[in-house]
Amino acid sequence: MNREKNKLLTFLKVFYLIVYLAITIYLVWSFLDIVISPSQNVGLEVAVFLSLVVIILGSIGYLICIAISIIGFVISLVKKKGVGNLLFFIVATLLPILTEAIIIILCQVIV
Repeated sequence: MNREKNKLLTFLKVFYLIVYLAITIYLVWSFLDIVISPSQNVGLEVAVFLSLVVIILGSIGYLICIAISIIGFVISLVKKKGVGNLLFFIVATLLPILTEAIIIILCQVIV
């Protein structure tokens, strides 16, 4: 029975990492595409990217990551699964917020 709980936490960690990396890679790739090959109206292109992709899609994806990390944190806390799991899920909760903020700031800088 102890192994099932560890499998659940492992599944949550792997699922979190897959979702987080997929969203982050997509956002960074799209941002670099705008920066490397700018069009005639860079401000409009960044505004559309910021409002549609980063704010809407990024927020939805990162909220999924935050929900997964909160679930993992609560399970780790209730089942007393160690400090390492608690630390992972605390960092996993803060990381999407920081990543979203950094991408928004970078979009503001290039406009």
